[in-house]
Amino acid sequence: MPRTKAFDQQDVLQKAVALFWKQGYEATSMQDLVDHLGISRSSLYETFGDKENLYKQALKAYRDQGTHRLENQWNPDKTFTQNLRALFNAVIQEADLDPEAKGCFLVNAGIELAHTQPDVFNQVKENQENTIAFFKRKIIEAKLANQLPGKQHATELAALVYNSYAGLQVLARSKSDTNTMKNAVSALLDLLE
Repeated sequence: MPRTKAFDQQDVLQKAVALFWKQGYEATSMQDLVDHLGISRSSLYETFGDKENLYKQALKAYRDQGTHRLENQWNPDKTFTQNLRALFNAVIQEADLDPEAKGCFLVNAGIELAHTQPDVFNQVKENQENTIAFFKRKIIEAKLANQLPGKQHATELAALVYNSYAGLQVLARSKSDTNTMKNAVSALLDLLE
């Protein structure tokens, strides 16, 4: 008869997200994971596989949460630029409140591992494509509602917005000054209005 797991798999996965997000992949040892997750090494291997597999699962869990969060934060009663301002201000506020300056786990993964681990590269690339597609849909909606000038092509504008969004995450990771981040957001929004 198989043993019942004495831990919540999703809870452990969220703890893994937090540890990898804080320390990165390379700086996190198996012993760090055992200590932080509060499960035995054998349970970790049995449930999640090796460190690389656990990292990929943690990255996917983070990505899924981020996708839902982005969609849920977008308010259909506000204009595109109002939504964008709220989204970017949330990133700045999170950066202000994060003493560890973690930035975005996906952006960090892209910088640390995408060039050496194809599975990580694919997750980062898919997230980028999905986020750009989300912004493109919102830009098209905004153009149809006459909220944005018709000059810029939606695909190019969506890429610009995504790059600005990811760039804010890099600034957050590097403990950039809040005013620098706010000025970057204002400059982008000025282009859109």
